Parts: sequence; C-alpha cells; structure tokens
Amino acid sequence: MKMNYKIVAALFVALSFVSLDISALNAVSDEKLIEIEQRLDDMSSIELRNQRRLLVREDEALVFEASNTQDPNKLKEIDARRSEIFSELNSIQKLLLAVGSAAVLAEVLDDDEDNTPPVVTLIGSASITVELGGTFSDPGATADTGESVSASGSVNTSQVGSYLITYSATDSSGNTGTATRTVNVVDTTNPVVTVTGANPATVELGASYTLTYTATDASGNSATATRTVNVVDTTAPVVTVTGDNPATVELGATYTDAGATATDLSGTVTVSTSGTVDTDTVGSYTLTYTSTDASDNSGTATRTVNVVDTT
Repeated sequence: MKMNYKIVAALFVALSFVSLDISALNAVSDEKLIEIEQRLDDMSSIELRNQRRLLVREDEALVFEASNTQDPNKLKEIDARRSEIFSELNSIQKLLLAVGSAAVLAEVLDDDEDNTPPVVTLIGSASITVELGGTFSDPGATADTGESVSASGSVNTSQVGSYLITYSATDSSGNTGTATRTVNVVDTTNPVVTVTGANPATVELGASYTLTYTATDASGNSATATRTVNVVDTTAPVVTVTGDNPATVELGATYTDAGATATDLSGTVTVSTSGTVDTDTVGSYTLTYTSTDASDNSGTATRTVNVVDTT
C-alpha cells in the first residue's frame, strides 16, 4: 500500500519528542525488548495510543527530575528508565505504522498535542481554620511536571468568613491546571471580662451596689467574671432623746425621765439608760442613753437634768 508522504513525515516529527539518541535502544537488553513487544502485540490501536500518552508524560517527569538532581546513581537510574521508554515508544510507532491507515496516523498526530493540564497538588490540608485575628501562612501547592504555581485570592483574618485560595500552573503547551483551598476564619475565643474597682468590695449595710458580669461577642462567645461584695455593718444606731433636753426639775420634786428611742439599719434595737438625778440636791445631772445593734455598734445620746430651787 502506498503511504502518504506528508502524513509519514508529520508522524516522524510528532514521535521525535525525547532527548535520547537512537543509540538508547542498544542500552536495553534483548530480553526487555522481547517483553515489550509481546506486551504491545496484545494491545489495540486505542490502547497503544493511550500507552504512548502515558509514556510521554512519564518521560517529561523524568527529564524534570534529572534537571533537579546531582546524584550520579539517580541520573543513571533515570537514563536506564528513559531508554526503556524510548524502546517501547519505538515499538509503538512501528505497530501504529503497520496499521497503515491515514485515519489512524491522524489520530496519532492528535495525540502528540499536549492537551493534558498540569496536576496541581495542595501542600497541607484542603481546608484550613484560622482564629479571628490570627495569622494565615499559605502552605502553597506544587505541579506534577515542575511548573511554577501561582496563588490567587486573599484571607482577611480580621473578618470571620470562608475564603477561597486558587492555585494555578500552566505548562509550555498553554494547559492550565488548578486546585483550591478553603480557609475558614472563625471566632472561638471568649471575651475577656475584667472587673473594675475593688475586688472584693465592701459596701455598708443598707446601701446599693450594681454588678455587671457577662460579655457576649458577635460570634456568640460568652465570658463571665465575678466580684465578691462583703456587706458590713459599721454604723451605730441613732439614739434620739425624747422630751426636753436639757430638762429642769424643782428641788424636792420627783423627776420622771422621758427616755429615748433608737433606730438602726439592722432592725429593731433597744435603749438602756445610765446615770441618776438627785432631786434633793440642787445641781446639774447627766443621763446617758445607749443602744447596741447585732454587729456590736453602739450609739449614745445624753440628756442634762438641772435640779433648781426657785421656791
């Protein structure tokens, strides 16, 4: 069958993708060549094309790996594998040419076009949580065939929300691969409640005091603080003298004391009286009224009684 020269020439160019010389075929053992040919003989033209695509991608990855290592043993290992790849690709070429149809050759040429985008792989988790007000450090991403990876999108750690970072890598054929990472900015920190003023605080019995203990932020986080308030009674009862003060009584008359009353924040208190009045002797006498509450606070008041002789 006469083959179209232009198609054959184009096929040759398309299959000349590796940097290894044809002498690489000699680096592969006869046993390995026989194993390759036997394995390929059982493949259909579609399977051959798929296998060829996989080998091309593997060779590209090996070239990249070789450019990033100085290890002689690793370079020798890479060269050996690329020799096997070249040998297998050479066998695939022969088998596809043996098919001999222009349609098959055109499909092979289409396979030469690199339509496969780089595979972008995230470093770290695909979902990262950052505390509100914290710092987000992007772990980044890598591309399977060594292309540089750029990131787009931003994270505002001062605002609660969900943010998307997109990583992109474009190969030499213009194919772009992407991967995304979600960054969740959350607020799980309770407010800090600080008691102002004295703690513990002291307030007098009967006085009033207002306490505020709870704070809740926009994310529903609540915190509390407590203040100890000691209610004390240091106020003495108020003693009030009943009747005249000073009082006057005639010499030889009878003196009847009007007494005194007392009030206290703790409640009802009693009043005791000390001192005497001698109405048979002209003079000035003092009566003392005392009231003591349950907290042992004592209040006093006095009355002056004047014994006079006006008769």
